[in-house]
Amino acid sequence: MNKLVISMNGLGDNVYQRGFIQSLVERGYKVWLTTPWPEVYRGLDIGFVKSDTKLRTQSKNQLRQPDSLWSKWPTDAEVLRVSYGSNLSRANIIRLMEECFGVPPAPMSLPPFESPIKGEYVVVRPVTVRSEWANSARNPYPEYIEHASNELAKRGIQRIAV
Repeated sequence: MNKLVISMNGLGDNVYQRGFIQSLVERGYKVWLTTPWPEVYRGLDIGFVKSDTKLRTQSKNQLRQPDSLWSKWPTDAEVLRVSYGSNLSRANIIRLMEECFGVPPAPMSLPPFESPIKGEYVVVRPVTVRSEWANSARNPYPEYIEHASNELAKRGIQRIAV
């Protein structure tokens, strides 16, 4: 059986990566992930290793996890480096990850999450520039968020501001 250790810390990266991890597991690989987002992989038979992230949100989520979740890296496993770096000018994230993983992804999915809020709702997060990843170009204009939020409220959808 092939053993792999894989490391990506971003939440979005982990959402994209889930289908590839599932595909590897279905092919008989034993996978350990270094990730602060293990809940993204609920339902998959994989191991988790704590990341050494210094980013605030990732660190806080990792601390929420039970200590029993974490294991050590297996010393006999191959380390698979997954990245897309500056290659986004030649292909999209999925294609670049497929090159790294060497397998196509299983259908994209996430495990079910239980919401404490009943009915239809939207979580509205204000536009911010994060100190640990300062890049204002990653945000839409604040008035776009306001317009979309107001339109959803007109349709009877609850708004939850973060």
